Amino acid sequence: MLTQRNLSIAVWQFIALFTFWLILSGHYQTKYILIGVASAALVTFLTNDIFSSIFRHDKRERNDIRLSIFKLLRFLAYMPWLLYQIVKANIQVAFIVLNPRMPIDPALLQFSTQLKREIAQVILANSITLTPGTLSVDIDEEQGVLYIHWIDVRDKDIDRASQLIVQRFERILRKIFE
Repeated sequence: MLTQRNLSIAVWQFIALFTFWLILSGHYQTKYILIGVASAALVTFLTNDIFSSIFRHDKRERNDIRLSIFKLLRFLAYMPWLLYQIVKANIQVAFIVLNPRMPIDPALLQFSTQLKREIAQVILANSITLTPGTLSVDIDEEQGVLYIHWIDVRDKDIDRASQLIVQRFERILRKIFE
């Protein structure tokens, strides 16, 4: 159901994306503007539920624009941090693959997450899957359990795995969505 608040968020998201398109493209001919409109509309359509959930507050919180902006800035700061984690994991997996002894010890691990919102759990699972060497296999949203395949479970140390995989992402996502 599209509420007035969600529509307002979608309009502002579209305006921001289209403005960003215009600034980056530097072309102001009709065909480029139409491509920008179509691209901004498509991205808005595909990602509006994420942005709407960022701006959704608990009933005990006031509907505060400052809180919404603060959560949005945290989400935007999460993106470069996630990119850094992806690059770091790529390097680690490359070292494992290039090592002549190939020191891998894969396992399927089960983790509990403290994230309550479904969108936060999905973003956590996707963030884990994006980092090489890990793959989110399943999420039990009701119980808050993630099943993750990891290629480097030395000594089957679940606490170490939890800290390396889930907790570093979860800590930041909790600040954004909870």
